[in-house]
Amino acid sequence: MQESLVGSAGQLNEAATMMVTAARGSPQQLASCSRSYNTGYGVFIQVLPALRTVTGTVTGSGCVMLTCCPLQDGMTVAGANRDHQAQQLIVGGLKGVSVVSSKLMLAAKSLHSDPTAPNAKNLLAQAARNVTEAINQLIGQ
Repeated sequence: MQESLVGSAGQLNEAATMMVTAARGSPQQLASCSRSYNTGYGVFIQVLPALRTVTGTVTGSGCVMLTCCPLQDGMTVAGANRDHQAQQLIVGGLKGVSVVSSKLMLAAKSLHSDPTAPNAKNLLAQAARNVTEAINQLIGQ
């Protein structure tokens, strides 16, 4: 499971980076990269059996909005790890990735809605960095 988690986390991180790059292009490129991120997040979630479904809804502007369902059971997420403290750290890391992923998608939607908004690209870039940090924290545990 660890290898699958690391692999899917790497893909998710790459998709977040692609969103920042696409923000310099057309709104269609950003929407396409948002869909790729949504797919990567879905793969990431499939690696973690304790997370229920993740749904992506294409908005009128073409961006994908990510909706995450809550964790069912932190003990299941932690899998074979018998250390209670380690389990709590893993669950916290998973929640962190979920939260920053939602914020990234919101930043992409905001930028797509108003590409001329002040700091919109900076907010998207910061949200992508937060995804990277959350993934690194999760993988490092």
